Amino acid sequence: MNKENPSVLFAKNVVNTKYESFDNWSIERAKQRLVDSIGLFCVGAHASGVKSTVERLKGWGGNPDSTVYNYGVKMPSHYAAFVNSIQLRS
Repeated sequence: MNKENPSVLFAKNVVNTKYESFDNWSIERAKQRLVDSIGLFCVGAHASGVKSTVERLKGWGGNPDSTVYNYGVKMPSHYAAFVNSIQLRS
């Protein structure tokens, strides 16, 4: 049994997967989802509470290594991922 970290195994699988291994339906569906996500990000930026969340997290400091979409603000990755997920789901 492989005792390697599941996240590492997943990452290796992603890195080693070839584009050619995907069927056309999966590729088209991924493209549709990407376009949908861009639209949702645009609308979600104006959802209730998003701007105040960005402002709050900016004040918490940390290494500004990731960008919050629509705001152009840099903040730690885990904060940016949180705000970006809120925008996408709003």
